[in-house]
Amino acid sequence: MGRQYEEVSNEQLERFSLSEIINLRQARKRLARTAREGVAATNRARHGRTKAERALQHSEAEQLRKSLDGAKHDDPQG
Repeated sequence: MGRQYEEVSNEQLERFSLSEIINLRQARKRLARTAREGVAATNRARHGRTKAERALQHSEAEQLRKSLDGAKHDDPQG
């Protein structure tokens, strides 16, 4: 049972070198921001409509309402 190591390229080593100083507060904020962006993207896909789509649906509903109101017959028996 030997240990298995992934091969890591020099580019990856340079990017994740231990000598790089990072601000942990900024790193946490960046991570939280990324998570919020993912949730927002999911919500946009699930619930989102563009302003033009909402306006189109509103105008279609208004036209339908006017059409139905214009076709209404008064009931003579009241």
